[in-house]
Amino acid sequence: MLFALPIENSFILGLSAFALAHVLYACFLYHWHDVTRLTSLTIGLFAAYVVSMLFLLVPAVGALLAPVLAYFVVISLMFFSAFVARTQSYTLRVGAILFVTSDSLLAINAFITPLPFQSVLVMSSYYAAQYFIATGCMALAKENHGN
Repeated sequence: MLFALPIENSFILGLSAFALAHVLYACFLYHWHDVTRLTSLTIGLFAAYVVSMLFLLVPAVGALLAPVLAYFVVISLMFFSAFVARTQSYTLRVGAILFVTSDSLLAINAFITPLPFQSVLVMSSYYAAQYFIATGCMALAKENHGN
């Protein structure tokens, strides 16, 4: 992980890599979107999450405010792309939630307070997210083959 490398700007490099992954997932999912699948509950819960995280992070990120805010836009794009994908499978949604969880744990550990077992928590939720998103993308492509 770029975050762990002892190089200058490792946080920005890691943030950029995660942002790129979110953008690529959102681009892939765009072909099969159906915004009618989005519920008020999903929007409300995610908005509460974003407001809570920003309330915690904005005072702590200092000069990294602009990249952190941009990252929230990108992660929101991926999250909603997974939730509006035209699929019967819940794996994309589970993966999106786990990806957001992993990113949130990483941010809390980096800016707010050290978390016990942070590397285990972050990496297990990250790898699980990748598994569920990849599985969900394959299911989505199979379900909508030819559409």
